[in-house]
Amino acid sequence: MRTRKDILCLLLLIVTTIAAMRPHNRLEDIQVTAADTSYRLPKNVRPNSYEVYLKPEFETFTFEGSVKIMVEVLQETNNITLHTNKQNIRLVTVSGPDTEEKITRPNIDYEKQFLIIDSPPNFLKGALYNISITFTGILSEDMSGFYRSSYTIGNETR
Repeated sequence: MRTRKDILCLLLLIVTTIAAMRPHNRLEDIQVTAADTSYRLPKNVRPNSYEVYLKPEFETFTFEGSVKIMVEVLQETNNITLHTNKQNIRLVTVSGPDTEEKITRPNIDYEKQFLIIDSPPNFLKGALYNISITFTGILSEDMSGFYRSSYTIGNETR
């Protein structure tokens, strides 16, 4: 039997995913022209799979989370760029052929909403890398990202 919190968490995850897919929500603070593609991710890697974990705290309107992403390197590169927005990145771990690197101070481009994972040895073409990221954040009120919401049934607000 699912609890109300489980159902609410699932509902928030679904709504957040749908909202994130809408382009005008992802680029709210960036002025983009038709010729400007600087907000796009490089095409040097391709994600193969994602595992996402989110744990909301409804009393404090915060959350903690983690994501595991398996990427395939399509072109040799010295960095992997991902999108991020309004999360406090705690730890990034990258593991691949003969390497495991922990990054506690990630490189974030706040204007373009990029998390840039640099690596002194290049990421090798054709290789698979596992990227694990732990983070915290705030359940926002502006309906972007992972946000809080409520509804009313009868006289009860949930």
